[in-house]
Amino acid sequence: KSKIDSVYIHIPDRIYSTTDSDLSIYYNNLIRGRFKNKEQIIVSCEVGYPDSMRYNLDSLQAGIYDFKIQVYDSLGFFIEEAETEIIVTDNSVAHTDTLRVLMIGDSFTYTGIYPKYIKDAYESSTSYPIKLLGTNYNSGSSFYGLGNSIFHEGYSGRTWYWHANHTSSPFVYDFTGGIDIQRYISDSLNGEIPDIITIFLGINDIGDADPSTIETIDERIDLFFNHPRMMKLINSLTQVLPETEIGIVLTPPTNEREETYTNPDRPDYWERKLMHHRLSQRYVDHFKNLGNYKISVIPSNVGIDTYNGFGSSDSIHPNDYGYNQIGHSIYSWIKYRISNWLTVPKGLVLNKGNDTMNLTWHHSTGADYYRIYRSADPYSGFVEIGTSVVPEFNDEDISGSDKYFYRVTAVKN
Repeated sequence: KSKIDSVYIHIPDRIYSTTDSDLSIYYNNLIRGRFKNKEQIIVSCEVGYPDSMRYNLDSLQAGIYDFKIQVYDSLGFFIEEAETEIIVTDNSVAHTDTLRVLMIGDSFTYTGIYPKYIKDAYESSTSYPIKLLGTNYNSGSSFYGLGNSIFHEGYSGRTWYWHANHTSSPFVYDFTGGIDIQRYISDSLNGEIPDIITIFLGINDIGDADPSTIETIDERIDLFFNHPRMMKLINSLTQVLPETEIGIVLTPPTNEREETYTNPDRPDYWERKLMHHRLSQRYVDHFKNLGNYKISVIPSNVGIDTYNGFGSSDSIHPNDYGYNQIGHSIYSWIKYRISNWLTVPKGLVLNKGNDTMNLTWHHSTGADYYRIYRSADPYSGFVEIGTSVVPEFNDEDISGSDKYFYRVTAVKN
């Protein structure tokens, strides 16, 4: 390693895409500070191709690809490196039932733009429906709100603390900050259990941080990572919904147009970059150490274009293109999580032939193979008669009884 100061690369352990999507990893988003010495970026990956500002991963086959980025100074001396995995999920993967998604957030979620991207992308990939749960919607846009059933719990300017403690939060039911997820589900969601929850918060929590040093930024992060704020909401959700997948959306970088930061009393672009980069790093470390496999991070911070993904006036919020890049990150994470679910086989159909019985059923997401059981009694005595790696089986010995009953179970290795 050279004696040049670190450029502080940070890249999440996993980056997600699908077989029908294009992904770009923007170098500037991985690095905390400025490029001071005309650094050189070298990427090692068996797929994709580089250009000057990003690495492009287009039209990939499903699989896992190693990705390594190295930074050298202008004289060719090594500075720093980082590695991750690119996980590409088959876009046709779907939950074999209605997929129920609850999105919690601030103004990024309230706009409804990235939620609509996710809804449209999912519906175009499968015949199974998706339902966005929640009590709020963008009241100023039919397209991104009520007109297209883009529901969520996104509220402009809100924080972890507000969602977990404020009486106007959809999750709080008394003046003592009584968060009650069970009541929220029964009263506000009519008993519907979300399969997936995404939480896109932190930008407003960190907005008042002192950006002068990492230590002062960490002081602000520590404040809202404590139990009455962030972890109060997380713990309440996991206690009531232990089987629900929870994705923490990493805070994306902001508009690289420095002229959009017009308030001298607020952080400028470089200060915001430092703050958001550090918060994303802390999110990754915190939830990895938490050790709950149902909670993971969504790396929306690596795949957003900080120039073309923003307009010329708003320093924080993306334009539609930028929101859709965030949507792609979340959608790809959802597809990956679904691909690991083991669903119950449904739709069993029996077709009798000459001394055979043909069984077919719907594919179970996450299944490596199926076990087939049979009995002459509908309630007991089921015995395994075979296995199949496809959702079909022929029982070629049905001469022992005039009536058989079948069960099929899915198995994941």
